[in-house]
This record gives sequence, structure tokens and C-alpha cells, in this order.
Amino acid sequence: MSPLEKEKERREAVERELSDLQARFDAFTAISQDWFFETDAQYRFTRFFGETPTYVKATHDQVLGKTRWQAAAPESIRKNPAMWARHIADLFSRLPIRHFEYCLAGAGDKDYWCEVSAKPRFDEEGRFLGYMGASRETTQQKTQRDALMDAVTIAEEANRAKTEFLSRMSHELRTPLNGVIGFADLLCGGYAGNLTHRQMKYLGLIRKAGFHLLGLIDEILDLSTIEGGRMRFEASDINLGLLIDDCVAMTSTLHQAQMMDIALKAKTPDRQVMIQNDMRRLQQILLNLLSNAIKYNRRDGSVTVTLHRPDPTKTVRIDIADSGRGIAAKDLNRIFEPFDRLGVDREGVDGTGIGLTINKRLVERMGGKISVASELGEGTTFSIELPMVLRSPDLTEIG
Repeated sequence: MSPLEKEKERREAVERELSDLQARFDAFTAISQDWFFETDAQYRFTRFFGETPTYVKATHDQVLGKTRWQAAAPESIRKNPAMWARHIADLFSRLPIRHFEYCLAGAGDKDYWCEVSAKPRFDEEGRFLGYMGASRETTQQKTQRDALMDAVTIAEEANRAKTEFLSRMSHELRTPLNGVIGFADLLCGGYAGNLTHRQMKYLGLIRKAGFHLLGLIDEILDLSTIEGGRMRFEASDINLGLLIDDCVAMTSTLHQAQMMDIALKAKTPDRQVMIQNDMRRLQQILLNLLSNAIKYNRRDGSVTVTLHRPDPTKTVRIDIADSGRGIAAKDLNRIFEPFDRLGVDREGVDGTGIGLTINKRLVERMGGKISVASELGEGTTFSIELPMVLRSPDLTEIG
């Protein structure tokens, strides 16, 4: 074979290989959801590859020879000038482009959104040749995201309106309710003369109902304050062992604890566990959980508060365990829902159904978490895990 024939054969082999590579590239682009493009050194589109929707193809014909910002929907640029300024600055700096999303003016009156990723091309001498990259239509995803954001905005506005309403109503209800309780106290104290046993009994029921309603209003006000972002926290150094002892001592004097012979004890092996947190709020949480542990316990039952240090440098955990009735597994996901008392209100057990919701919100605002474990007939354990230092966005003062 002559040298000329060998050269011809070599060229034909190279052409067949190039043709095969082109066919494979075309096959990949045909099944891809992306389309591909090239630009020149002036950032103008010079070529498109791949299968795209019909109206996108028509648009491609219209944008050949234009830059991306010339092809974009004018309204998109007007609404996002900072985004476009950053994108153009990246292009002029020859930086790779990752997931840039913009609105492209489509054929006719139709616009569509697409996401672009691209890398710059240079020749052997380092001269900039343009960009090559891939685009994907994201119109449907963009529409869904916008609808979701609109729904979230509406929900947040409704929640703010609800919180403001609850706050205002709570304040408005307190004044007449305090008047009712005050006059009942006056009557009980003989202000209107001696009362019969039946009258005293009825006044006692009025006072009890009034204080119950007052407690409910205070808890609703607390909840609306937390959800409205108006709850303020003041951090101070707290000896957790002493705080737990104090809370257990206060709870053990409750009438219900003594009537039911509930044994309360604290397990705080490390007496020098110091954290920075809001003393008043943490005490409020512990007293509420201890009160619940007594309220839903059995006669001659027990309540144990245990202090753990799972990570001595970062977190502490407090467990409040009771020997009460327990909670069914199917109901555990409802335990922190406001006003959901899991049916115990039908049994005559006092409560508002808001305390645990407030506890959860407070603990989370402190940067911690609260959880519950329970088994029917075996009791319930609430666990509070807190950081060593208060991490609340509402922190106003430390120490």
C-alpha cells in the first residue's frame, strides 16, 4: 500500500470515529432534558444542541447572535437588577456559571424559566473563546415554588393576625374577669353580710372557674407572645441542681401531690452543673411538667427528675419521669398540639391543653428541644435538652 493510500485510509478511519462520536453525542442530547449551547467571546449565542420544546426552538432561532441579557425577558431584568449585575460580572471575569436561573422571552407572548450552567473556553494560547454549557427548563418548578411561597406568606400573615387577635383579646378579657373574681372574694369575706352554706359553695365554684379561665387567658397570652416573636429572654448563671431541688420542693407541697401520696425525688449527682439561661422561664417549664406528672399519675405513684450531661461541654438533659397512666403510641404525635388533651378533659382532670405547647415553644426558643417517651400503664418521661449557653434570637441581656 502506497503512502498516499495509507494516509487516505487513516483519514477515513478518523472521519468514521468522528462520525461515531457525533452520533453518540446526538443520541445523548436527544434523550437529555437539557439543551446545550455555545457562545462567542462577546457572549453571543452561536449554536444550540439537543431536543427542546417547540416554542423553545423558536426562541433559540430568535436569540442566536444575542447575549443572554439581550434574550432575557425585560421584566425579569427590571425586577432582579442585582442578580443580573452579579451574573454579568461573573461572565466578564470568565468564571464558571452554576445554576443561574432566569426568565427568557419566549416565542409570541410566552415566557419560560430556565437554569443555566456553563464553563468558559480558551484556546491553546489562553485566549477567551466564549462559553459552552447546558440549560434546562424550570418553568413548572418555578411556578410551583412561587405558589408555595405565596401560600407560606398567606399562612404567616394569617398567623400574625391570629396572634395579634389573641393578644388583644387576652388583655381585654383579663379586666372584667379580675372584677368577677374580686367581687366573689368580697362576698366570701362577708362584704354583703353572712352567706348561707349553699351561697358560699356557689361563690367557691365562681372563684374556681374564674381562676381557671384566668390561667387559660395567661397561657394564651404567653403562647401568642412566643409565636409573635415578642417573648424576651434574660440569661443568668443557673445552678441546675439547686433549681431542680427548688422545683421539686415547691411541687411536693401541692394539694394534689399530698392527697395522692405522690413521692417526688431529684437525682442530681453533679451538684455544680452551671448553665446560662433564663431562670424564670426554665422554672416555669419544670413546674408545669412536674405539675402534669402529678396530675396524670396514680395514687402512691412517683415522679423522678434526673439531671444528665450527655455532652458536658455543650448540652444538658433533664428527664421528668412519672409512674402514671402513660400515653398511647398513636397519641404521642398530638401531645404538643394546643388544646388537645387526648380526651382527659372528659375525666374531670383540670387543665387547659396549652401548657405543653408553651413548653415546647419556650425550649425551642432557648435553642433546645423537648421530647416525650411513654407506654400505656407504665408512665411517661419528658426530656428537655438545653445548650450550656442560651441561644435565643430574643436574648436581651446576659448575666
